[in-house]
Amino acid sequence: MRVGLGCLAALIACAGEGPAAPPHLVLVVVDTLRADRLGAYGHDRPTSPSFDGLAAEGVLFTRAFAPSSWTKPSVGSLFTSRLSSEHGIARLGDGLDDAVPVLAELLRDAGYHTIAVSGNPIQVAERFGFARGFDVFEPLMMPAPAGAFLDTLEIELGGRRQSLRLPRAREVNQRLLRRLPAETTRPLFLYVHYVDPHTPYAPTRPFRETFRRDAGERPDGVSTDALIEMARTGREPDAEERRWLFDLYDAEVAQVDAALGELLAELERRGLARNAVVVVTADHGEEFGDHGGWGHGLTLHDEVLRAPLALRDFRRPGVGARRDEAVDLLDVPTTLLALAGVEAAPGMRGRNLLAEGALPERDLVLELLKGRSQHRRALLRGPWKLLVHTDGSHTWYRLDRDPGEREPLGPADPRVPEALSLELSRVEASLPDPRGLPEPSLDAGTRDALEALGYLR
Repeated sequence: MRVGLGCLAALIACAGEGPAAPPHLVLVVVDTLRADRLGAYGHDRPTSPSFDGLAAEGVLFTRAFAPSSWTKPSVGSLFTSRLSSEHGIARLGDGLDDAVPVLAELLRDAGYHTIAVSGNPIQVAERFGFARGFDVFEPLMMPAPAGAFLDTLEIELGGRRQSLRLPRAREVNQRLLRRLPAETTRPLFLYVHYVDPHTPYAPTRPFRETFRRDAGERPDGVSTDALIEMARTGREPDAEERRWLFDLYDAEVAQVDAALGELLAELERRGLARNAVVVVTADHGEEFGDHGGWGHGLTLHDEVLRAPLALRDFRRPGVGARRDEAVDLLDVPTTLLALAGVEAAPGMRGRNLLAEGALPERDLVLELLKGRSQHRRALLRGPWKLLVHTDGSHTWYRLDRDPGEREPLGPADPRVPEALSLELSRVEASLPDPRGLPEPSLDAGTRDALEALGYLR
């Protein structure tokens, strides 16, 4: 069902008096989740019944973009409604600028009880400033049992090597639910960061067997190390390796979607859902050879930038709306603040996605400012995408006619409007570039973990 902007605002905001209590706000981020692997975005495998159900009763944004193609800068933008070059996180060792206000601080100052559980404790961690504003902030890493399937990380912590793994989404839920207060005297802001679809692709047996019914011996090319090598060398997996990779990834998506459904059911059981607004999105996507690479954090093509984004206000009747404007994660914190009745901080770029009327126009600026990346920035205006390479050269795409970015246009191509080319080039040139600054140091454990996950290739 498609509804006009005015009707949508009326359905969401509801004419007349709203509820006296501010809503609970639940922000769920699924690490490394491609939008096109979800049923709501057209995927033909049963990966996402929970997400699809949430979207069917809420608002689905069909053209949502992550502000970067790796976790830290994207989550930084999600917390601050600022660009990576503005909030302080551009490179591996960077942390959030202490002077930049963050979403959790603004909500806590307004009376919210703020709780976060991070299933990516390597990047969404206190040492990088992500705990600011949270009454409870818990990073989660699990011991890896012997014989773990593809998911053991060997990390130096406390002066000794340890075998650890990233938590399953269900384990993130368990820790979050333990942290919820027995009595909710204040509205809650819950930040939930699932990491299952990130490498290592290591779904638990029930989900693995659902998507690999004919599973034989795993090919050697189906491992995190092999994916890192493919990203570095450009080697293409053979047909069997590719099937395995797709199946394992889809199984991971189904696994995290099941946990999302369990979380929503538990919030309902505890009586929290009826006064809650739930947002589900991703920090970035994943490349599956779309442009000759594997993984993420190296390019700014749409497969690593397109993010799922659905919002459900449980205080209202089901809406079932689709919004096709180009939006990005910078719009999420400003929308949540508006729902809570809290004024956005100066410098926040985002818009209220649920405001009545058309969204104010804003160029989307997507950044990748760490070393060894192929691109520096992408700028989106209407159907046009300007891709700025690390050497400063420009490539254009007309996304409405070339959604897969297969037909690059040079800056002198007559199909590129000259005025638009000059204007967006000026916008790009006006933005700060922190790449010349010295790289902050990383502790041994963080460096080990980043290397194991492919970020130091």
